Amino acid sequence: MSPSALYRPMPSIKRLLRSAALPVGLASLIASGFGLLRESAVASTLGLGIELDALATSLSLVLFVGSAIASTVSSGLLTEMVLLESSDHRRSDAFVLRAVLLSLLVGLALGVGIHAYAPLIADAIYGGPEARDAMTSTLRGFAIVCTAALAGRGCLAAALQSRGRFVAPAAVPVVSSALLAGAAIALADPTPRILGFWFSIGVVVEVAVLAVRLIASTRRREATTTTASPTAGVVVSRRLGAGLAAAVVFGAGPFIDLAVAGWYRPGAAGALSLAGRIPLAVGALLVAAIVTPLYTELAAAEVAGDGQRFHAVVRRSLRRLFVIGSGTAAVIAVAGFAVARVLFAQGELDVDDAMAIARTQAVYSLVMPPFAAGVLLSRALLAMNRQGAVLLVGLVGAGVNVLLDVLLVRVFGVNGIALATVLVYTLTMTVMLGLLRRRTTLAG
Repeated sequence: MSPSALYRPMPSIKRLLRSAALPVGLASLIASGFGLLRESAVASTLGLGIELDALATSLSLVLFVGSAIASTVSSGLLTEMVLLESSDHRRSDAFVLRAVLLSLLVGLALGVGIHAYAPLIADAIYGGPEARDAMTSTLRGFAIVCTAALAGRGCLAAALQSRGRFVAPAAVPVVSSALLAGAAIALADPTPRILGFWFSIGVVVEVAVLAVRLIASTRRREATTTTASPTAGVVVSRRLGAGLAAAVVFGAGPFIDLAVAGWYRPGAAGALSLAGRIPLAVGALLVAAIVTPLYTELAAAEVAGDGQRFHAVVRRSLRRLFVIGSGTAAVIAVAGFAVARVLFAQGELDVDDAMAIARTQAVYSLVMPPFAAGVLLSRALLAMNRQGAVLLVGLVGAGVNVLLDVLLVRVFGVNGIALATVLVYTLTMTVMLGLLRRRTTLAG
């Protein structure tokens, strides 16, 4: 069966948005709302200090590692599934099972490594012994289970997305956010270690939910078996670095920022985490509602050699992302002070803390258009099998991020780290856009 035979013409943008974007956007919005509840509850309980720094930085590290594993495995999985779902359901199911097991095993191994080297990791970030001890204890409390579960969750989400089921992967983070928020509110004197433990329990439940959804999807699917695509089994070997590339571009930044903030002064990492929550959540919402439903279509169009349709979709989506992202950034920059006062001026935080967070949040809001556009461009390049280029852009971007963080934090404080994030995402977006345009010019 030829690749072109597997290609189904892409539906119109309006129909795609009606069928996928609205429910996915709503699910992501609910998940983001619970994420805000989680951040507010934790901050009001722990306050801006060493304990919040330790929890925020530890969660960021484990999320980065777990997501990198899942993305590395699922990038090959998603394109392969586009082929196998149209040709051989049995091979598709076996492929998904191997990918999920691999993600869990690699996540477990790296989680053990984080647990074993927690003191060295904490020592590399924090200068004071109290801060080092807090982060070491936090990482050792949940890193093993949580890293493995995050890797498995990401791989299961990719499998569901490859079958056109986007709502469950977008909504499922509600569980871990709700458990963490509930623990912060209900426990008398919660430690970062205990809160991290409850977060990991939530992620384990999320893995179980996605697994059940995938099994149900498999049973409902028509049981047919045909000749497998000649390209099946080859795509993965070429794309194993694709997810790593995407993870470096869009996953390393938050951890780098929090690590530099923790090195800068106590309380800065926690404040930065709170300030970035709304802008980055809205950016993720744009990605979930607009970019994610298009990825399988981009991959299919590339397989079929329909370059005109491929680039038309990218252009239209970029315009939509910039219009929506810029408008939302303006709203957050203006209304964010009132929102921050409601969310964060309570418990251990006062109005001055909330206003400082809101100022950093206003800077962070500028990241939404380049962040969402950058995710789309990286997906387009990965669909064209340009993972090497994306990985190079990501590595350079991570290095520039560290440099700008260290330089700007000395001048503007925590706001400088937020500004560095905006500049790095703008830079990586611009470079990837240039790579995509160059490919279009060469193809023409």
